[in-house]
Amino acid sequence: MSFQTTERNLKQWGYWKRSHGIHLGYGESALAIRKPIGYTLTDDEALAVDKAVSELKVRTSNSMIGSLVEDYFLEPEMSYLDLASRYKLKKPKVREMILIGVGWVDARIQNHTETRL
Repeated sequence: MSFQTTERNLKQWGYWKRSHGIHLGYGESALAIRKPIGYTLTDDEALAVDKAVSELKVRTSNSMIGSLVEDYFLEPEMSYLDLASRYKLKKPKVREMILIGVGWVDARIQNHTETRL
C-alpha cells in the first residue's frame, strides 16, 4: 500500500467513524452537526485502519503521535496550527508527527495484510 493510499484511507476512516456515531469523546451534538461526505472503504478496511490507529496510540513510545493522527483525521477542520495550539507544539513538529503516524499505520496495515495471505 502506498503512503498516499494510507492517507486517503485514514481520511475515509474518519468519515466512517463519524458516520457510525461511535463515541469518540466528542459530544453527540458535535457529531450531529457534521454531515459525513461519504466514504468508500468497506467496513473491514475501516476496521483495519481503526485497529492500526488504536495500536498506534498504545504501542508507540510517543502516544501523542497516535492522538495527533486520530484528531487530525477525525476532525477534518483541524489544521496543523490548530493541533499545534491544542498540544502546545510547533506546527512543523505536528506535521512531522502526523507523517510518522501515517507511515506507522501504513506499515501496520501492510504487515497485517501480508500475514493473512
